[in-house]
Amino acid sequence: MVVRHNFGPEGHAYVRSYLEANGAYGKLLGRLLLAAHQIDNGDVWAFVPAELPEERRTPLTDFEDGYIYPDPGRQSARQESNDGWLLEARNRVPGSWLLCVEDAFGKPSDPFVAKRSDPMFFCGDSVYWYETADEVDARTRIELGGAVWEPTVGIVTVMPTSVRRLNRQTLEDAALAELAASATAIVIGAWDGEGLIFWEPRHGANPHIG
Repeated sequence: MVVRHNFGPEGHAYVRSYLEANGAYGKLLGRLLLAAHQIDNGDVWAFVPAELPEERRTPLTDFEDGYIYPDPGRQSARQESNDGWLLEARNRVPGSWLLCVEDAFGKPSDPFVAKRSDPMFFCGDSVYWYETADEVDARTRIELGGAVWEPTVGIVTVMPTSVRRLNRQTLEDAALAELAASATAIVIGAWDGEGLIFWEPRHGANPHIG
């Protein structure tokens, strides 16, 4: 069984460090999210086992240490909970939702990018895998998560009215900044890539700085 666990200052610090790592890899979304949102004014949480494995020697707040979901049962419960959250998070978007993920390593010029048929768009030297409200299944087909050594960043955001077509398009920096500023949730990886950490603005709080 997994339960929702809310993190305090350690969670906020991890989200910031992860987004900073994204920027250090030359990516864009981490920097834009830090500029647009007050991370300390949001909730940081994750679905974790009700009881941690005996073999794990470190607390949950050691976000870089793995061995959180060591068996298929806990992995399945984690995935089911994450899928349920995704459905609810998309339904809360005030408009047509967009789920996009900035690939920590992928570049538009990479040969594997041209060969893949998945929906994607580009900005600068980054590749973004995405799904839109046209998707009817709560289970995402794109991979969420990562680690500080692979700082892939996902967001649930609002599909901008100014963008009529995304697939294989190159967005301007301002358009990507709009997506970041409109984000209603941030999804990052934790525990050596085993789990997901979620950041959401607190209910009733303004997530934007200005």
